[in-house]
Amino acid sequence: MGYPRGSLTRVPVVDDVDSQQATRLSLREIWAGLVRPAFSDSHFWIIQAMVVTTFFIDLGGDLAQNAHLIPLPGFVWIVLLFVPVAYGGRYFGIVGSLGAALSGMILVIPEMLLFQHSVEQQLGTYSITAIMIIVAFVTGERLEEIQAIKRALAATDELFRSQQRSSIVFENSVAAICITDTEGNILEVNRSYCELVGLTKETITGQNITDLADPEHSVSDAQTIHRLVAGEVQSVNFTTRCLHKDGHSIWVDAFYAMVRDRGGVPIYIVASFHDITARRASLEALNNSEKRFRSAFDASPIGIALTSIDGRFLQVNSALCEMVGRDATDVINLGIFGLAHPSDRDSINQLLQTHDDVIQFTKRYLHADGHILHVQVTCSLIRDSDVDERYFISQFRDITEERARSTQLVHQALHDPLTGLANRALFEDRLSQVNVRSERLGSQSAVLLLDLDDFKTVNDTAGHHIGDQMLVELSRRLEKVTRSSDTLCRYAGDEFLYLAEGLESPMEAEQVADRLLSVIDEPFHIDGRDFAQHASIGVAVYGANGVEDAKIIECADIALYEAKRLGKGTYVVFTPEMNEKTSTRFQLIQELKHASLSNEFSMSYQAILDLDTESIAGFEASLRWVHPQRGLMLPDAFIPLAEQSDLVLELGAFALHEAISKALSWEIKGAQSRAPYVMINLTTRQFHDPNLVTMVDKALAASGIAPTRLILEFTEETALDDISTTVEVLENLKRLDVRTALRDFGAGYSSLSYLAFLQPSIVKVDQSITQSIHDTAVLETIVFLSHRLNLSVLAQGIETIDQLASLRQLGCDLGQGSLIAHVLP
Repeated sequence: MGYPRGSLTRVPVVDDVDSQQATRLSLREIWAGLVRPAFSDSHFWIIQAMVVTTFFIDLGGDLAQNAHLIPLPGFVWIVLLFVPVAYGGRYFGIVGSLGAALSGMILVIPEMLLFQHSVEQQLGTYSITAIMIIVAFVTGERLEEIQAIKRALAATDELFRSQQRSSIVFENSVAAICITDTEGNILEVNRSYCELVGLTKETITGQNITDLADPEHSVSDAQTIHRLVAGEVQSVNFTTRCLHKDGHSIWVDAFYAMVRDRGGVPIYIVASFHDITARRASLEALNNSEKRFRSAFDASPIGIALTSIDGRFLQVNSALCEMVGRDATDVINLGIFGLAHPSDRDSINQLLQTHDDVIQFTKRYLHADGHILHVQVTCSLIRDSDVDERYFISQFRDITEERARSTQLVHQALHDPLTGLANRALFEDRLSQVNVRSERLGSQSAVLLLDLDDFKTVNDTAGHHIGDQMLVELSRRLEKVTRSSDTLCRYAGDEFLYLAEGLESPMEAEQVADRLLSVIDEPFHIDGRDFAQHASIGVAVYGANGVEDAKIIECADIALYEAKRLGKGTYVVFTPEMNEKTSTRFQLIQELKHASLSNEFSMSYQAILDLDTESIAGFEASLRWVHPQRGLMLPDAFIPLAEQSDLVLELGAFALHEAISKALSWEIKGAQSRAPYVMINLTTRQFHDPNLVTMVDKALAASGIAPTRLILEFTEETALDDISTTVEVLENLKRLDVRTALRDFGAGYSSLSYLAFLQPSIVKVDQSITQSIHDTAVLETIVFLSHRLNLSVLAQGIETIDQLASLRQLGCDLGQGSLIAHVLP
């Protein structure tokens, strides 16, 4: 029979088979009570012992008083007839009472033999006994009814509580639950099921469950119900799709179970559903990501392999096979150790055993024809949390030709490639030995830090190529006044360090400073133009004015800062009072806070060219501080200070709103197909600020600008600072349709595998790679892999026509630099 439609508290209809079976069980219970032997219970024998004891006490009294049996029994054992009744109820109590009465009557016989009794007396005694037995029977019957009522009430209460618990669990279950009859017609649903399909309980009840399924799955769902009713299966777990009221499909994990009565007849079906739409979408996204990675892996021009932690190759790409001159099977069989030179295998094994997250080394590998390759290997450790397995993504780069130029590399390691002067490494090596030499010779030494004044203006107005020629010319002039015992170094950018040894007194250090400044008096003549230039110098003398060996460069830097503060074009010798530089920086931070309230900040913009259409694709925005005393300050001068406090977030919000407002004023011109976008750089604090996405969303909504016209830049270092936050930020920005750019890619250590992970819209190649365009291997690799991942490539720092032509030939998408456009307000 089917389950009646209605609430869960309704009792299913019981058929004739169940009724007959219940009747048989009841009769068996009655029969068991009647035939249960009373003497099998210890209480029965206690009752009999009480009867015997009572009788002998009464008999003793009769003998002592020479008494006679009277119609009313003189013993109290009759009362004990009620004990079995109170203990055992109707059936067992009756048997017990009869047994007690029989025992008492047998015990009366000796008394009747001792004394003479009339027939009336004997009949009276037996009559009273019979009456007491009848009273016991009636009392037992009533007591049994009372106990049955109590048991029924207790069972009813327990049934109510059980149904109440079941109803609470059913209604409040997070799983969507539905109860149907054997034909699939819905009898009852819980709240979760209503929320799943977007319908009310009244609307759902009475419909067939297949009507709420996706049309593509309704037939298979009906077949599942048929299998359950037919008894082919007791329960079924499968994946299907439900249909929401608004028409979209919902993927669910379904579980159907058939409920049968005690006779095995199907009554109703219980179905539960768990929404797995989001999980399937995540799996699909993961599969797509894996496909993209596989495509990049197979087609990459760099050798890539998946390597187990013990050095076995799991998968290799064709570039690695071509590098070593072997097919994929041979490479996999040999593994990372088999390909390596025998002398290098032990050291490779030791490196892999460290199990560091990133392992980088350069070792010798053997080509199939026997010649030796010098290969740079980068192994990034990957942990698979699902199977608790670890393996490496290994990148192999052939650097044999670079090793062949070892002499040139050694020179470059110790000299500046632009000016040919000693670089920082060589200078610091000389600096570490100068104190020993000075003590041995009994002389003094000094460090002078020279910095060109306003050199940034030269780069911004005339271009970096002019600035580089000026640095080269300055280096030649400084070399002419450098003594053979001294060391001249290009420290960084337009900063030069001078190590003066063998000084007789601190005054000689000032003479060196005058000599260095004198070579800049004459203007620089470059490309037919004259450039007047000045410089400032900070001087620190070993052992003088509290200068410590380890901090002499820092002292020279403090003195240089003071020289620039005094008006530039001069030199200053360090004194202890200059340590107030720290407090000066603190003051600058305070001025920054005031500047944000005084409207001292402005924005500048540099165009970005689409190299294919030669149209302006967008503009990069950067912040400027027009300081009342210091003049125009670039971001590098104050952003690091602002980054130390929440002030950088205020500046970031200002830059965002200003840049969006400016972008709204740009129009489509010439061959452009759409309005230019604006690109804004984010600092680490801004990128990881919890309110970043909300701020961007509100700015877009307030301005009405298309989200695709906003591009937010970040560095690889910023992204790796907090991986979990990075993933969340990038996903939220993508939901807003805001694009992202990975800036300065290629500067320092950059892993190509991060491109597939971060998925920025644009990869901004660092200008150091753009300006080394004669060596195109790295740039070609970046462009190829980026395009395989559907990413655009923007080359920074384009300064020459040759660079622009080479970038177009390599397929670079976008370009930026002084050749294209200077920075504009």
